Amino acid sequence: MNKRGLLITATCCITAFVIGYLVCLNEKTQFLFLPRNSSDLASWIGAFGSVGAVIAAIWIMDRQHSLSEQSLLAERAHSSAKEAQERRDRLAICLMVALHTALGIRSVLDALESAEDNKVALTLSAQIGFIAITAEPTLRIPMHELGTVEAVQRVFAVANLAQRLGESLAAWSRQEATSLPYISDMRKTVALLKPEASDVLSAIEQSFVSSMDS
Repeated sequence: MNKRGLLITATCCITAFVIGYLVCLNEKTQFLFLPRNSSDLASWIGAFGSVGAVIAAIWIMDRQHSLSEQSLLAERAHSSAKEAQERRDRLAICLMVALHTALGIRSVLDALESAEDNKVALTLSAQIGFIAITAEPTLRIPMHELGTVEAVQRVFAVANLAQRLGESLAAWSRQEATSLPYISDMRKTVALLKPEASDVLSAIEQSFVSSMDS
């Protein structure tokens, strides 16, 4: 039974009890239990006043309970909305960091691709430090903050590519700068990594835009 049904049932029970009580007290009552004198009338008025007071008290309690429930539901909804917004903000921040790293990867690959043979060693030296600084924030992203498998996969792809590129730069930097096989190997590796870097960048851009639109 809902609260409205309980209120109606309680009202009927109280009213029946009061009328029955008055009937028992009024020995002269013969028809419709009507009061026969001023004393009976006062009793009836007082009785129905009591019934009204009880009904009003029950209604007030029911109303207060309803308002309390509504307030609680509104508070929970607000809290849930706030938590959801905070999760979206954290996701957007993580994706923005990963996007910065993906752009850095492309920048490094472009620099290596356009470097002249006699400047490869100098370019490598500069790009090793750059990729390390660019990749570090993404490597520190807590994957549990991302919330979706898709976001985890895309951030991981960026972090993985940054690590592989950093390891390759370190390995090349230890080679003899004038060694043609070393330079040739570097250019072949860069050519292989560039399409992957473009795909990774495009995917992380799409995730970042989606997170901002949601």
